[in-house]
Amino acid sequence: MYPLRILLAVTAALLCAGPLASAAELEQQRQQFLEARSALAKGDRARLEQLSAELHDYPLHPYLVAWQMTRQRVLAPEQAQDFLHRHGNAPFTLPVREQWLRQLAHAERWHNYLATYRPSSRGELRCNYHYAQLRSGNPDAAWAGARVLWLSANRQEATCNRLFEAWEQAGGLTGEVRRQRLDLILRDGNMAFARQIAAGLPEAERSRVALWEKIHHYPALITSDERLQDDNADNRDIIAYGLQRLARRDVAETIRLWRKVEHHYAFNPEQLAAILNAITLRLALQGDVTALDWYRQIPTTEIDGNVRQFAIRVALRHQRWQDALDALRAMPDEELVNEEWQYWTARSLEALGDNDAAMRRYHVIADNSSYYGFLAADRLDLGYNLSHDPVAVDDLTLSALQQHPAIQRAYEFLQLNLVAEARHEWESAIAAMQPAERLAAGKLANRWGWHDRAALTLAKADYFGDLEIRFPLAYSDMMMKEAASNTLDPAWIMAVARQESVMMPDARSPAGALGLMQLMPATGRKLAQQLKSRLSDLRQLLHPELNIRLGSYYLRQLTRQFDGHAALATAAYNAGPKRVRQWTPTESIAADIWIDTIPYAETRQYVRRVLAYSIFYAQRLEQPVVRLRDRLPAVQKEVTKG
Repeated sequence: MYPLRILLAVTAALLCAGPLASAAELEQQRQQFLEARSALAKGDRARLEQLSAELHDYPLHPYLVAWQMTRQRVLAPEQAQDFLHRHGNAPFTLPVREQWLRQLAHAERWHNYLATYRPSSRGELRCNYHYAQLRSGNPDAAWAGARVLWLSANRQEATCNRLFEAWEQAGGLTGEVRRQRLDLILRDGNMAFARQIAAGLPEAERSRVALWEKIHHYPALITSDERLQDDNADNRDIIAYGLQRLARRDVAETIRLWRKVEHHYAFNPEQLAAILNAITLRLALQGDVTALDWYRQIPTTEIDGNVRQFAIRVALRHQRWQDALDALRAMPDEELVNEEWQYWTARSLEALGDNDAAMRRYHVIADNSSYYGFLAADRLDLGYNLSHDPVAVDDLTLSALQQHPAIQRAYEFLQLNLVAEARHEWESAIAAMQPAERLAAGKLANRWGWHDRAALTLAKADYFGDLEIRFPLAYSDMMMKEAASNTLDPAWIMAVARQESVMMPDARSPAGALGLMQLMPATGRKLAQQLKSRLSDLRQLLHPELNIRLGSYYLRQLTRQFDGHAALATAAYNAGPKRVRQWTPTESIAADIWIDTIPYAETRQYVRRVLAYSIFYAQRLEQPVVRLRDRLPAVQKEVTKG
């Protein structure tokens, strides 16, 4: 049952509300709102104010008010306080709140500042908040905040200076604390900032920073610079930093230099572990089996979690099963319970001949509706768990939720095709929801046809049983058509689109990939030329039909290049065929091992998800479900072509 507090609140709101706008009136309001945005962009303040007055009852009206307020040089106290009180932490309040906070700080109204402040990532606002604590009689809280701000490798706003000066006068900002910050900056590799900080320090500190900067740029000089010959704390810091930095560039040279210095300097346990972890990680990333020898030198309590995982992957790649099992057993319990490591523990036990223990481990995860659950079921010859458990939310609850102001605003932005703004409102709303409320929200988004928000909202509620929402059949007709044209498995195409964009046609990645199947512009142009399709504007890649056509054709090319191997072609779609060729072994290797030893974490996760999603989509498309073991023959060098 849906939480009573939401139903009561929404019912009260409905009782107090006036008559609902008709469809025609609502459409007119939407057009007026778009006109108001245009007036804002043109600087037509009069027209913006006129439209704002006419749209008083429209769900997006608070945005117009916020836009008007933030264009005032000085906010009226009553207006600012009333606006923030009425709308709380809604997304549109953020610029108003920040402007009002700056105004309060300028007027030194510190009690009001404390009452208005909300946690922020902006250094200026945070510094003023802690200064307000000081001016309001709470120095302990102010100094605690100042310390957190100070001990950061990031530059701080100029507004922080008065807080730091007051902290120094109170005896908190000591020389030792200054050095701690400088060391953080140096270890972060921000040499220009370190040099700036050191400019006001004694000559010894400036010299130390200069030497550190030299080793930052030329780490191989750790054994040849005469200033580093003495075994002292500063030199050990610099040498340890240099070795870790060099390991990322040239691990063989790092090992050679380490052999020269390891017995000459009294490195502390943390420095020793950091150096050994760096060497082990770099060797492991290269797939070098000697990484296991270095791994065993790291004290158990000092093993970096990422290094341990890569040591396991190296052991798997070289089928050093006992090494893999030893590293797995050394994992913290909270990591080992992950189904990935449960599976590889079972695989290691099986390879070492302990079949009974292996079978017990497989049974633990074989009922999971997931990649590793499917692999375990394959090892046990069990059926896959593809049960569908739909979200149970009644229409009354959905109707009540749809009256929530933030949900209304998200819906209106969606109708206006302002999808980024719609997502912002949606994410802000569900962030404050309990799991049961998020289930209802996911169901509502699905009813709207907003497939990506529906699936992602259920995931945030830790609910994965509703396969219809998790794996929408949006654009399935187009994908079935392109699958037939390219002789591809339609479930695979849909799985790729689901992983790439969660069926979001306007998806844009930080790297520039576009559309449902996340095509890079250069790839899109090349594919369009090959298919003799006109691509005069990159925005055309956001059109589902063209995006699916090009993406499917690219999958066909990759399938042919990698001789139909599903894992290799899928990896190539994510990381590029050139990298996948570099990752293919000289000897035959089981596909599950190859997938989990892909050097890129993103690509490993990508391949696993697409393969699992293809199982679900086969069921949703009412096609025969091809087991993973039948999709994944051994990987060998000869499979690559062209």
